[in-house]
Amino acid sequence: MKKVTAALAALVILVSLTACRKQPATAEAAAAQPAPAVSGAQPEPAQEPETAPAQPPAREIEPEPAQQDGEADVYTGVFTDEPLTLAADVEEIVSYSITVPQVTLDHADAAQYINEGFAALADSLVQYAQETVYKTAQEKGTIGFLEGDYTITIDATQLIVDYTRTERYAGEELAGVSSRTFCFDVLTGEQIITE
Repeated sequence: MKKVTAALAALVILVSLTACRKQPATAEAAAAQPAPAVSGAQPEPAQEPETAPAQPPAREIEPEPAQQDGEADVYTGVFTDEPLTLAADVEEIVSYSITVPQVTLDHADAAQYINEGFAALADSLVQYAQETVYKTAQEKGTIGFLEGDYTITIDATQLIVDYTRTERYAGEELAGVSSRTFCFDVLTGEQIITE
């Protein structure tokens, strides 16, 4: 129960932060958030998520050069990303594979802050698969799939993660796809909120 409460609290924190957008927010951005857990019959406990045995290789990305000379808070180091993947089946009704970034930055505290946020996101998506996708798959009498993946870029001061969640059900042609962009300050790890 404490794990569920902690995961929900982390989800609320992530949801409450506004994603960095270069365009006005849309209904699609709101759809990127997992639906709240539905009360009622709960699925039997799921298998513990396992880290996928074949992790993608770490990605080293050179930051873009600074836009202004003499700027004090310009990130000029190389960073790496070693994706964390949680994958499991829930009673042969739901299969999920959630991949989130786990970064290493010159500023270790910033990297830890970012990584903790994405670990909480992964936990909330696993819970979403175990509850919401599970219940929907049971109601439809089919198998459900939940996948999460991302792309990552860095510039002089920001780490930008475009996260995509795909929810689909066997026998259906259309998949529910939602995306969200997260922007972080590379010096502090704090999420940047833009208007």
